[in-house]
Amino acid sequence: MTNNNTDTLTQKLYSKCELLVQLRKLGVQQNRLIEAGELGQLLKLLAEKQRLLDSLQEIERELDPFRGQSPDDRQWGSPDDRRRCAELAAACEELLAEVARFEKQSAEKLQFRRDETAAQLQAVHFAGQARAAYVPEVGAGFSQVDLSAE
Repeated sequence: MTNNNTDTLTQKLYSKCELLVQLRKLGVQQNRLIEAGELGQLLKLLAEKQRLLDSLQEIERELDPFRGQSPDDRQWGSPDDRRRCAELAAACEELLAEVARFEKQSAEKLQFRRDETAAQLQAVHFAGQARAAYVPEVGAGFSQVDLSAE
């Protein structure tokens, strides 16, 4: 492996970190929008997140050739280059864990909102059934009068 390849690896990891920082920021905003019930804004944010996730997937594919390699087998320009690359890799892992945590929180909040809405709808349904039980149907209880002429 040439020094150029390790430079590429470092650049790809840097790009990955930048995307993960953006995804973390959107994760914070996503949680706020869910709490506020701002579904229109949430949909816009999710579209932006999808774009970033697509870019992240592309970087992951570009990193595939490096996955099976040992850092010791790579030709580094300097020990500092190797250290920087290792720091970027560690930062990416931390950021990915944070992004995953925000996603889990968002999913839990959305599930809570869904369950809350379902409970409210069920209460409205039961109230309608109870009302129907006490309100006589139109025409019920009245006798019919034959108004036809013979």
